[in-house]
Amino acid sequence: MVVIVNAGLPGAQLIVITLKSKGLSDSASIVAKVYLSSYLLSAFTIAAWTSVGLLLSIPDENGNSFCGR
Repeated sequence: MVVIVNAGLPGAQLIVITLKSKGLSDSASIVAKVYLSSYLLSAFTIAAWTSVGLLLSIPDENGNSFCGR
């Protein structure tokens, strides 16, 4: 799950550190707040869509998945 979340929403650590080192602390705090809310939202949505994908691909007793393959 951690790999999927990291792939779906890359980290902002480099951006925040660069902004802070350039003396743009206000911009860095705004970016950090935006990324925090994005991470919280994506944790739920990525988990939900991953669960849907797994449910669709799990084979039944006959070896057929929901998609009929």
